[in-house]
Amino acid sequence: MEQVLTLEEAAQYLKVAKPTLYRLLEDGKIPAFKVGNQWRFTRELIDKWLWDQLPKKKNVLILNDDESVSTELKRVISTEGHDIVTFTVGREIDGLLDNTAFDIVFLDLTFPDPGSLDSLREIKKHRGDLPVVIIVDVK
Repeated sequence: MEQVLTLEEAAQYLKVAKPTLYRLLEDGKIPAFKVGNQWRFTRELIDKWLWDQLPKKKNVLILNDDESVSTELKRVISTEGHDIVTFTVGREIDGLLDNTAFDIVFLDLTFPDPGSLDSLREIKKHRGDLPVVIIVDVK
């Protein structure tokens, strides 16, 4: 049988102040239930909620014609554990956007054929909500 925690016990378990836990409850951000007028928690639900709050691995697309810039971006981003796909030459990205759920794109503004603006249009056409970070290579 699961152990049911009071508000005070849950605050101690999470190592937060009771007002912080109340705020989370008011915002509907933490799983809890009421017994009478008192909030109750289970460790299992709290642990699952904590796990869900951890940052998730992202799929990153880097479109850059300068291999050294792409390599450095990939090195920095991969230290956070994200998956990265890089293209160092111009190429159609339609199929790529259809087949992979990217979370963010780093786009070189001077990317060759198809040009960076064409690539940006394609990205926004397929995934208007996809964040794009514009990079300007100064050589």
